[in-house]
Amino acid sequence: MNRFALIVVIGAAVAGCGGRGTEVARTPPPDCVPQRDNLIVPGCRIGPIAIGMTNEDLLRTLGPPRLSRDQGKFVSNQYDSLKITAMVEGGRVGWLFTTDPRYHTAAGVRVGSSIMEATVSLGEPAWKRTNPHSGDAGYVNNCFSAGVTMSTGAAWASDAGRIRDIWVVKGCR
Repeated sequence: MNRFALIVVIGAAVAGCGGRGTEVARTPPPDCVPQRDNLIVPGCRIGPIAIGMTNEDLLRTLGPPRLSRDQGKFVSNQYDSLKITAMVEGGRVGWLFTTDPRYHTAAGVRVGSSIMEATVSLGEPAWKRTNPHSGDAGYVNNCFSAGVTMSTGAAWASDAGRIRDIWVVKGCR
């Protein structure tokens, strides 16, 4: 399975982590407003892409993605120059992820950091699941209630306990 297909499978698994209940329209906190920076704000954004942005906002702000795939329930838009993929569901960004270590949380957690570093700044994960589609590569999804999921290498993997990718979601369930 190629890396992009594997990421899409992970996305489908993580999709359940970003719920869409009845939401009241409100002004987003300042950190949630998309900015051209390298900040990961759990539950809100990665740099210039934020949860809730419309597909039109993405195109206007970032131009067309290098790759856009209709996955049925959602559309995966891959922006290679940013190393961010936005998953669009119902015309809005529902969740997004990166594998690029230049993006980090305010506490400095990034791809390549240890899961212990993430736990210190975000608390214990709400849940941990070994991904059944990971095969020999092995990884564990760790969903933090702050609105971020991090995949780490499983105990037998060469990158055990290290963050492989970071997903920004609307919370864990």
